Amino acid sequence: MSALHPPAPPPEPEDDRKLISRAYRDLLQSLKTSLSPEDSRMIRAAFELAVEAHREQRRKSGEPYILHPIAVAQICVEEIGLGPTAVVCALLHDVVEDTDVTLKEIHDRFGERVASIVDGLTKLDSLHDSESPQAENMTKVLRTMLTDVRVVLIKMADRLHNLRTIRSMAHHKQLKIAAETTYIYAPLAHRLGLYQFKNEFQDICLKITHAEEYQEIASKLQDTKRSREKYIHEFMSPLNQTLADIGFPTRIHGRPKSIYSIWNKIKTKHVAFEDIYDLFAIRIICDVPREREKMACWNVYSIVTDHYRPNPDRLKDWITSPKANGYESLHTTVIGPGGRYVEVQIRSERMDEIAERGFAAHWKYKGVGNPDVFENWLNQVRETLENAGGGSAVEFLADFQSSLFAEELHVFTPKGEMKILPEGATALDFAFAIHSDLGCKCQAVKVNNRLVPISEKLKNGDQVEVITQKNQKPTEDWLKIVVTSKARTRIRAALKEEKRKQADYGREILERKLSAFKVPVEGNVDMLARWFGYENQLEFLSAIHLEQVNLQLLKNFMADGSRLVEKETDKPEQASLPEALPKAPKKSNNKADVIINGEPGTMYSYSFANCCNPVQGDPIFAFLKGNHGAVIHRTQCPNATNLLANYAYRILKADWGNTVRAEFVAELLITGVDTGVGMIQRITEKISKTLDINIRAFSISGQGGYFEGRVSIVVQNADQLNMAIRTLKEVPGVAAVTRVE
Repeated sequence: MSALHPPAPPPEPEDDRKLISRAYRDLLQSLKTSLSPEDSRMIRAAFELAVEAHREQRRKSGEPYILHPIAVAQICVEEIGLGPTAVVCALLHDVVEDTDVTLKEIHDRFGERVASIVDGLTKLDSLHDSESPQAENMTKVLRTMLTDVRVVLIKMADRLHNLRTIRSMAHHKQLKIAAETTYIYAPLAHRLGLYQFKNEFQDICLKITHAEEYQEIASKLQDTKRSREKYIHEFMSPLNQTLADIGFPTRIHGRPKSIYSIWNKIKTKHVAFEDIYDLFAIRIICDVPREREKMACWNVYSIVTDHYRPNPDRLKDWITSPKANGYESLHTTVIGPGGRYVEVQIRSERMDEIAERGFAAHWKYKGVGNPDVFENWLNQVRETLENAGGGSAVEFLADFQSSLFAEELHVFTPKGEMKILPEGATALDFAFAIHSDLGCKCQAVKVNNRLVPISEKLKNGDQVEVITQKNQKPTEDWLKIVVTSKARTRIRAALKEEKRKQADYGREILERKLSAFKVPVEGNVDMLARWFGYENQLEFLSAIHLEQVNLQLLKNFMADGSRLVEKETDKPEQASLPEALPKAPKKSNNKADVIINGEPGTMYSYSFANCCNPVQGDPIFAFLKGNHGAVIHRTQCPNATNLLANYAYRILKADWGNTVRAEFVAELLITGVDTGVGMIQRITEKISKTLDINIRAFSISGQGGYFEGRVSIVVQNADQLNMAIRTLKEVPGVAAVTRVE
C-alpha cells in the first residue's frame, strides 16, 4: 500500500470559515427540491448547533470536524435520495456522542423524530465489559432501524465518508474499520439495495487489506479501458437500430465490474486477470410506464437474443420474482463478438433507480404494483430482533450477517404462497419462516409430497408441507441444521427457556442440599458455579437438574454465617484467569521477534495462529486471547474480518522485530493441466533444487486433464515465499499458484 499522507497542518480560522461556508452551500444546492420555511429553519439550526458543538474538534487530516457531518448529509441527499429530516439528523449525528450536547437538548430543539434517529446513531456508553462493543452498537443501530430506517441509511453514509477519507488514519486502525465494513456494512448495503455503496465499500477495503493486488487490477483495468470501450461499441452497434424502432425510448451503457468482484473471481476461480471475460456488463434501460415494464423488458430480451446466442443457464428473471430487497431486473449472458461472454441487464427506469439508490428509491414507489417485499424483509428482521432476548450480540450479529449476502430461493407453501429463503436453507428454516411456533413444533417435512428429513436442503420451486407434533421441542442439534438468522435466534431462545426451567428444578435440589448448612442459595450460587467450573449460575443449576454435577463435593465447604467457605483441605485444582497478560517463556533462538504495541515480543507470551500461518514480512496484528496471551495473525487471515470487526478492543498493533533466522511453514495450492509423467518431478525440482527450499508435505491429484496439488514448504520470510510462487508459475502446465489462507 502506498505511504499515507501526513496530517495537514490546521488551517487558519479564516480558511476554516470559507471551507465550512462552501461545504454548507454545496449541501443546500444538492437539495434540489424546494424546501419549506420550516425545513430551511431546521437545517440551519442543526448546522449552527453542529458548528458550535464541533468548534474545537479536527479530523485526523487536520480539517475542521464539521466538514464530516456536512459531507455525510450531502451523501444522504445525492447518493441515497433522502430529504430534509435526514439532513438535520446527519448534521447532528455526532454531537451527542462527541460533544457536551445532550439528547434532551436535541429533543427540545428538533422534536421526537430527530432525537430518536440521533439516539440510534449514537454509540452506547460503558461497554468496556461487553463481549463486543462493536456488535452491541451495531445491534442497537439495527433495532432503531426498525422504527426508522433512516438510522441505518445515515450510518451507511457516515461509514462511506469515513472510508473515503481514511488515508489520514494509522494503518492498523484502517484494518479495523475495513474489517467491520466487510463484515456487516457491505452485506447490509447489499441487502438494502445500495449496490453502489456495497461496491465502494468493498473496493476501498480491498485497497486497505490487499493493496498490491488492488493496484495491480486497477492498473490492468486502466490499460484495457480503450479495448473494452471498443468492444462495447462493437457489441451495441447491431442493437442500436433495432432498439430505435421498438416504440419506446431506451438507453444503453456499459458498466465495468468493481475491482473487488474481479479480485474475488481471481481468488475463487483460480484464474488470471487476462482469462476473465466478463469484466463489464451491458445495461439496457427502458423508459416506459409501470404497467408496461414487464412486456418492454421481454421485448428487449427478444431483440438481444435475435442478435446474440444466449446461455440458457444464465437467465435470471428478477422481474417476475423480485429479490427480497426489491431489486428487479432481467439478466442474461450471451455470446458476443469474438466468442466472448457478455452479461446483459434489462430493466426499466424505475427499476434502475431502485437498483442504484436502494431503499430510498424503493420507498418512493411503495404501495404501487407488487407487494412490498422490502417491508416483508424488515418484518423478518424485527421478529429476529424481538426473539434475540438476552442472547449474545456477537451471536446475533453473526447470524444476521450470514444471511445478508446469500443468494435467494423461492419456495412455496401447500397453498401456493411464496417464501423467499437464502440459498442453502433447509426444510426446518422454512418451518420457522412460516411461524416461530410452527418451527419449534416441527417433527417432519414433506417436500413435493415426499417425506424428507428436516435437514433437507431446499431448491428453487420446492413446495413444502410442515408436519408438527405438540410435544416437539428444539434441540442443540437444530442449530447445526438451520442457516437463517430467524431460525437460529428462535431456537436459541427456546433452548434458553428450557434451560431456565431446568435451572428452576436445579435450584430446588440445591436448596435442599444447602439446608443442611443452614445457608441460602442466593449469595452462594455464583461462587459455587465458579468453583464447579461453570460460566454462570444458569448453566450450573441446569446441570444440577441433569445430574451432571457431583454435589457430594459440597463436603469441601462449611458455613460461615450465611456464606459457604471452602475448607483448607481437599481443595481441587481450579483454573484461574491471569490478572495480566502472561510473561513469555524464554525465547528459543529460532523464533521470530514480534513487536506488540511498540513493545518487544519478549514482554508478552505470544504464538502464531495456525489458521493463517504468518511468515516473517507478512502484515500482522496481535489478538489477546484470555490466559493464552497474544496470538499473531496475518491481516489477510480468513478469521481477521471477524476478529477485527467484533473484538477490536482486544486487537494490538504488531510488527516484525529484528530479523532472525526463523523457519515458517506455508502451504501452496497449485493447479494446472495434467501433462502426464513428470509433473511431480518438475514441481519438486523447482522447490528443492532451484529454490533450495525444504518440502514439509506434498499431495497431488488429477482427473480429466486437470490436476490440483498442495505443498507445504519451509521458508524464512515472505520474500522467499513470493519468489517460490513466481517460480512455480513458470513450470510448464501450471496455471495458478496461490497461498492457502
